[in-house]
Amino acid sequence: MSNIVSANVAVKASLDELERAAIAAHASIERLENEAARLGSEKLRLAMKAGDALIEIAQRKLVNHGQWSALYLRTCGSVRMAQIYVTLAENRDLVEANAKRVSHLSINAALRLIRKAKGTSQPAKPKPGAVAAFTTAWKRLSPADRTEALAGIGFDAIWPVVPQGFRDRIGDRLRGLTVSHLKQENPNTRMKRIKERVIYNAMAVRH
Repeated sequence: MSNIVSANVAVKASLDELERAAIAAHASIERLENEAARLGSEKLRLAMKAGDALIEIAQRKLVNHGQWSALYLRTCGSVRMAQIYVTLAENRDLVEANAKRVSHLSINAALRLIRKAKGTSQPAKPKPGAVAAFTTAWKRLSPADRTEALAGIGFDAIWPVVPQGFRDRIGDRLRGLTVSHLKQENPNTRMKRIKERVIYNAMAVRH
């Protein structure tokens, strides 16, 4: 009889430990979620602050029209991010009005609110022939104009729509340039070893 009681006590103790572990893990998740929400709200505040600065630069005409892409890259890392910051700052009243109702509002949530308020939740479909017209206009641009146009669109907007075949060719070109660069830095190293290093680094990045 005493053995059975001891076994039940052991089972009960183990169950208590498991319950405590589950409760502790759940409490940690809630803390992390609250912290993430707080950080998201802080990021939104800083994004609007950055947008305010960019808007003031424009209003005071401190930068020429052709210098905007360079300014965006220099200050915000990409044209797309800078444009997002400006959009948030320009719609500060709408964002802050909703932030009062929602304790933590993220950048993405604020952008969704702005798009919904402006009726731009869904991107407009291009008119028939728009792609052909764009292609024709693109071919007429000089290389310098094409570079400026791509910088204006931003890498984050371009990369998701790059055809897979182009991505493969870009990867091949980058590997070739890397091999050439490593060969110049290590002239006494065998080409086979250099190529093995490039392949190893590429696999490490993928995983």
